[in-house]
Amino acid sequence: MLNIVSKTDMRKEIEEIPLAIERLLSDPKNKIQKAADAMRDLNPKLITTFAGQGLQS
Repeated sequence: MLNIVSKTDMRKEIEEIPLAIERLLSDPKNKIQKAADAMRDLNPKLITTFAGQGLQS
């Protein structure tokens, strides 16, 4: 008997990470790199990050 298991939404999102990162970092208006440079210039002792869903419309 063939057992086919569909991918979960989370698995699909995880598999999309490499392409998403490539898109973000190759964008000429790369805000992530600009933010990282600004934080590095401040030379902080500690940096914390958090992630959220962003603005919902």
